Amino acid sequence: MLYKITVSSKKDDEGQGKTYTFPPQKVKIGRLKDNDIPLDFPAVSGYHGKLRLDGESKEPKAYITDFGSLNGILVDGERIEANKEVPIEMDKPFQICIFNLTVSHLSTEEEAEDADNDDEDKDHSTATMPLAGFANKIRARGKPDTEESEKEASGKAAPEAASDKTDASSAKSAQDDKAKESDESPAPSSKKDEDTASKDDTKEKEIKTATPVAEKQKDEEKDSAVGQTASSSKGAEIKIKASEAAESELELEAEQLLTIWGMIKDQEENPVPEAKVDGAGLGKVSTDKDGSFIFKDIPEGSDYKITLSKPGYRFDPPVTQGSLEDDLSLEINAIELTAVGGKIIHNDNPLEGVQVDGGKLGKTESGKDGTFRFREVDCGVKYSLSFSKPQFEFEPSSIEGVAGEEDQDIEVKAIKLVEVKGRVVHKGTPLEGVEIDAGPLGKTKTDKDGRYKFENVREDIEFSITARKAKYNFKAPPKS
Repeated sequence: MLYKITVSSKKDDEGQGKTYTFPPQKVKIGRLKDNDIPLDFPAVSGYHGKLRLDGESKEPKAYITDFGSLNGILVDGERIEANKEVPIEMDKPFQICIFNLTVSHLSTEEEAEDADNDDEDKDHSTATMPLAGFANKIRARGKPDTEESEKEASGKAAPEAASDKTDASSAKSAQDDKAKESDESPAPSSKKDEDTASKDDTKEKEIKTATPVAEKQKDEEKDSAVGQTASSSKGAEIKIKASEAAESELELEAEQLLTIWGMIKDQEENPVPEAKVDGAGLGKVSTDKDGSFIFKDIPEGSDYKITLSKPGYRFDPPVTQGSLEDDLSLEINAIELTAVGGKIIHNDNPLEGVQVDGGKLGKTESGKDGTFRFREVDCGVKYSLSFSKPQFEFEPSSIEGVAGEEDQDIEVKAIKLVEVKGRVVHKGTPLEGVEIDAGPLGKTKTDKDGRYKFENVREDIEFSITARKAKYNFKAPPKS
């Protein structure tokens, strides 16, 4: 089963467009050139979404997923939900920015014609990639069933020494041709190497060439938005005697290479560039100007752990980890951090030791310079501050605000609370029961010792005292 994907845009002439041919697989779409279908337009995200071309059902089926792109994907004129697979109809276009993409199923005759055209003229606008996105594992197994496969394995053996840069396209082509003739696994050509060949014809061999995740990168790559790994274009390399190849069937196995793509946005949906993304064994990268990052060519089943950091931000979630079984698309919220603080003064001097209760912000205390500060507060958080210290009162007594929306350099005035007291005597003897009226301080009476007092009086209050008792007159003593 083959699928044809036609891409056209407003810039194309009527009826013109680019055509891609794929077997059932996942097809990545985006602005960057390493996508299976690159769309060169600024509004297209670097990794915009992916198609899944179904090969399990009898009827051709296709599904589209949006990776959380800024400008979305339209199916039937409606924007689809991010990171949710949506079915699409055959021969009915869906939209990505200025592009119309149509998925069609090729008939048996069209598949044969497509194969003939592919042999005669390799057009870069049409690509059939049955093993795209896979690393290869080669395993030597039992003897071939036919003389033809035996001759093919023997005839294709070459004395050339294998190199890391050997292209596996010839092996893949042979596999494709034979796969059309038989349901059996294709047997790729092998290379002869007398020095390294195994002498045990009956022993099962497994040679695995996978694209390892890059753990060490060049200095200039560490700040890149793309996690670099060894190229998946390397094919499997076989070192074996021709005699062994003639008596064994070599089976090509595939291990899928997956991608972790993410985008970081702040509370206002703006991209967050230059955030550090630590992928542990995947490497270290930074988000680009679009707030996105990517780790590529990760063998399926790999464990991953991604940690994010940037001064002045916290991330939700801060760490993402798991086992990778499919391409992973992440949307991460970045919350900008700010500080809430101020200074407490008493008679124009800093006041130390004032307890500041910030509610959800926590608690702190003013220092020797009278300042206090709550650090790494989420922008947009509502807060309420209150102040306390024995024998002091504060103006304002409490403060409410929103972190990050206003000047957080708060100034608070401290007023000391004092005690006003006195004594009333008659001819040197304490006079009990005298009413003392202190105006704003209130009223009280002298005790048996002739004493009175008013507690917690603000030091800045002015008042006067009036004493009253029947048959008595009162006057202040002369100033000395």
